[in-house]
Amino acid sequence: MAERNVQLAGDSGVFLRTDEGREADPDTLGKALSSEPVTAWTGVITRMVENVDLWLSALEGFCRMVVTGKAIEAGLVQPIYPWGSMAVVTADSFAYLLQRPAGADAQGKALIELGVCAYGAGGQALAENVTDRVTAWSTDRQRLSDLWVEIHPLAATGLPDCLI
Repeated sequence: MAERNVQLAGDSGVFLRTDEGREADPDTLGKALSSEPVTAWTGVITRMVENVDLWLSALEGFCRMVVTGKAIEAGLVQPIYPWGSMAVVTADSFAYLLQRPAGADAQGKALIELGVCAYGAGGQALAENVTDRVTAWSTDRQRLSDLWVEIHPLAATGLPDCLI
């Protein structure tokens, strides 16, 4: 199924990009955007946000929050990237990743702390859920640093077209 871009709160410049038929009600989530946000800092310090989206994709409702410069300038959201951030959506709430400066490493490279900002009636629980997932990513990423995945066309493998 094709991805869908759901704009929240009229022309706010905040969109939730969902996949695989995931429904996101623009009216309900637009109201959520106007609610007081819940911010939870994870304590996860890193230089790069690498592969955290794969970890978050295990959560029901994983999506992307895509924003325009207007939304950032208005202070509606503070995404990790200029285009937006990884996000998770439920029927009445959504949460996305944000960051704040966290000093520098031994080589003088900037470090960030990852956080979660959530909106809506279930925002607190959703923020906790996403925070737990980011913490799991931080714990497991060192162990998986040698993981290597290669994807090749089936024909290139010499295997039959149908595997059972």
